[in-house]
Amino acid sequence: MKLGKRIGQGYTAEVFEWGSDKIIKVFRPHTGDLMEYEWRISRQVAGLGLPMPAVYGIEEAEGKRGIVYERVAGPTLTQVIAAKPWRIVQAAWQLAALHTEMHRREAPGLPKQKDVLERRIRETSLLSEETKERIVDRLNRLPEEVRLCHGDLHPENMMMTAQGPVIIDWMTGMSGHPDGDAARTRLVLDYASLPPGMPKPVKLLFTALRRQLCRMYLKEYIRLTGSTMESIEAWLLPLAAARLVETITKEERGKLIALVNRQLNG
Repeated sequence: MKLGKRIGQGYTAEVFEWGSDKIIKVFRPHTGDLMEYEWRISRQVAGLGLPMPAVYGIEEAEGKRGIVYERVAGPTLTQVIAAKPWRIVQAAWQLAALHTEMHRREAPGLPKQKDVLERRIRETSLLSEETKERIVDRLNRLPEEVRLCHGDLHPENMMMTAQGPVIIDWMTGMSGHPDGDAARTRLVLDYASLPPGMPKPVKLLFTALRRQLCRMYLKEYIRLTGSTMESIEAWLLPLAAARLVETITKEERGKLIALVNRQLNG
């Protein structure tokens, strides 16, 4: 079978049509065993009853191998907010409700949250070894659980279909503490850079909308789960340090390093 039209691409993979109702995610050569890693996680998560694309298997076409998923029709939550900003309250509630539902499930077979974070913290070259040791020490003192965590849930990873919200991109799925997963969402909403080349007025508007979404999401998540702002924000230090190894902008790296320093010295 031949690859269909390319419908998306990122740093690690390209996405192509695969027949009329499926897509194939083809990983780039530099990603090593990332495809097998995502395949294992997706298969485990698929059995937990959450709204996510069905995962069918690994296929090869035109000398490339990829994971075949159900094709999900609908805009991302980001696109919904951009088109209808007045729906931001509903969007925040949907994000919080779906995250809460996810965290009710246990996933002991997935990679452990603290192990993943510690490995990423130790990989970064942007922090001194002494600083990394202090961060890992703080990480090790945080509570542990075996709840299902997405590891990167934000509006770009929620598709709004006719049947309801669907969570995509489970490559970062892990087993851990819900507060750490909620803190990752907060970190991305507050610190992630917007696409380069975006006009300044639009950038200012999106930044304001995203911050408002973050506040509303946290308020609703805390209401639904009984968590606290303090317990969620306790995870910001290791999460910020771990994100430094990701493909992010120079601007965001600077903000994250400043956050790390405030958390350690504040």
